[in-house]
Amino acid sequence: MPAQTVAVTLVVQSASPPKFATDNAGVAFTLVRGQAPATKRLVALNNGGGSVQFGVTAKTSSGGNWLSVSPAQGMVTASAPVSLTVTADPTGLDPNTYTGVLTLAASDGSITLTVPVTMTISASGQAIRLSQTGLTFTAVVGGGATPAQNVTVLNTGTGTFDFSATASVPAGTPNWLSVTPPGGTSDASKPFPTIAVSVAPTGLSAGDYYGQVTIQSRSADNSPEAITVVLHLLAAGTAATPLVLPAGLVFTGVAGGGDPSSQTVTVTNLTATQLSFGSSVATLDGGKYIVYQPVSSAVAPGSIQLTVQPMFSGLTAGIYRGAIVLIFSDGSIQTIGVLIVIAPAGTKIGSAERAASGCTPTQLLPLVTSLGANFNVPASFPATINARVVDDCGSPLTSGTVVSSFSNGDPPLPLVSSADGNWSATWVNRHPDQRSVTIVTTAELAAQHLSGSATLSGALNGSANPPLIAAGGVISASSFALQMPGAPGAMISIFGSQLSSGTAQAPSLPLGTQLAGTTLTVAGLSMPLLYSSGGQVNALLPFGVPVNTPVQVIATNGAQISVPEEIQIASAQPGVFTVDGSGKNQGHIYVAALDGSAHLAGPNSPARSGDVLVMYCAGLGPVNVAVADGAASPFSPIAFATNPVSVSIGGINAQVAFAGLTPGFAGLYQINTVVPAGVLAGDRVLVTVTSGTQTSPPVTIVVR
Repeated sequence: MPAQTVAVTLVVQSASPPKFATDNAGVAFTLVRGQAPATKRLVALNNGGGSVQFGVTAKTSSGGNWLSVSPAQGMVTASAPVSLTVTADPTGLDPNTYTGVLTLAASDGSITLTVPVTMTISASGQAIRLSQTGLTFTAVVGGGATPAQNVTVLNTGTGTFDFSATASVPAGTPNWLSVTPPGGTSDASKPFPTIAVSVAPTGLSAGDYYGQVTIQSRSADNSPEAITVVLHLLAAGTAATPLVLPAGLVFTGVAGGGDPSSQTVTVTNLTATQLSFGSSVATLDGGKYIVYQPVSSAVAPGSIQLTVQPMFSGLTAGIYRGAIVLIFSDGSIQTIGVLIVIAPAGTKIGSAERAASGCTPTQLLPLVTSLGANFNVPASFPATINARVVDDCGSPLTSGTVVSSFSNGDPPLPLVSSADGNWSATWVNRHPDQRSVTIVTTAELAAQHLSGSATLSGALNGSANPPLIAAGGVISASSFALQMPGAPGAMISIFGSQLSSGTAQAPSLPLGTQLAGTTLTVAGLSMPLLYSSGGQVNALLPFGVPVNTPVQVIATNGAQISVPEEIQIASAQPGVFTVDGSGKNQGHIYVAALDGSAHLAGPNSPARSGDVLVMYCAGLGPVNVAVADGAASPFSPIAFATNPVSVSIGGINAQVAFAGLTPGFAGLYQINTVVPAGVLAGDRVLVTVTSGTQTSPPVTIVVR
């Protein structure tokens, strides 16, 4: 063949500039009085080119030096993010809500990032934490029964609390949802109890159904906590993929020791016709040490058990990986991942935090057990992420951090420890238009410099559009500051999708709790609604919402129920309304004239020393007069804020004559103050409000 010439063009483009960022806009700690220090992970990223050398500092606004971060510096590139360990230490602090900030600054001064940090310390020493806040059941009309799903009721505080568990469905719907047992006791020093959530779709037609399981405790500050349950019921005859759970198994042992206890996998045929399967097993090293029964079977509508029993005889210390592959008669394939960790002879396996004697761990080994390889789950419904984490000495990870990250742009999801090596959380897909996703679950134990990750890829299906509260989407309606706590009586905005079936404003006072088919609850209390639309709802937090603790916000649109979104509640969270709605610029602050009129303290009527100002704000907290949620504040007696309120104008403390609810309005607070002497003239003089221990983001006025 004669030689041929091929023209090649090489185009060299300028390197893209660095884009310094973090994987979270804020960090929140929810602790109880007397709790040990807690850690969370924050990842520094570079979404551009080159590298960024940076330093990071921690600063608190109250409570002393309870916030720290390590490492204090690093270099981040597009392919090498830096994991930061953020620590909150509540030692010696009273119950309250404390705020701080992490500042990440590029060494050359080009980029500075700030990440707000909030720490709530509840008074009782007890708090409920659920391993899942959302569950999805898939079933087929007339098909096999769907197995129950377990939720762990954790006690993240001290001592014990008794709890009740109740199931409910919207009015007019057959009672298809149940929970057992109806209650129990969660002891912080013992294995945590589980509840079993079950569905019985008999008599229901195909469709999506919503219900709730509510956990209540008289002694836990954040009671109640709820689980949103979705029943995805397919039409009769639908060829539903068999369920195989768990999708991963972890076995640990010691070289020369006995075989581990067997574990079971449930294989469920959701259809009304019999399926069968054959199987095979594969190991990374080709060994024949994974034994299970049955290797093939017919599966009538319903479930059978697969028993897995590895044989450790002859295995030396090390990490062994394998998989059991089930091939079904409907053509589907399901994989069960198997991780085996054999510690050296003589090792006494403990927890990863207390290194196993006779073995020094070098890495963590997470295995996701709720989603298998090439998973396929409904795109808009809650998905369970369970992970089992051990180190390479076989010890379970019970503290540290485990976080799942998503390739589709969903925010990182911290998993909750059950204190036995199992970690769990509910994933709510916030990008249903993307039909594939890769999930990376990373475990870290910073104190021992241990880490490890596991990667899964899968698909998303379906076109349902349930109500969805955006991550971090519950914010002050005045300041619009992200990642800040709410407060009793505060006016808030909830952002998301499908929150309402229409657009409507409250027609009159008192405010109702339903608007355009939408209702909102927080800590089990109904919220008065000001405005409702698909993407935004404005509401008032009830005065009775518990403080210094995390609570759940749940949106209901018709019969559809969102997965709960957690927010923190402080005794106050002031924010001044702004003219442009940004929460940052010219405030709704007016100069009061002697004739009773008032003019915006802006360019046309600037404020001067000695002027009386009227400021309109939200979030000053409780008042000294009983005012019904959503009702107009009375003219007599006037409702004064019970938290101490101070105002700073141009950096100088101003006299406060009144701080409380504005008479005739619902949820609107007012501060009457005086411009102090010495304030420098300017077009953007900063004004802040402090209520309790919380300070508002600054707004501006014009001073001459």
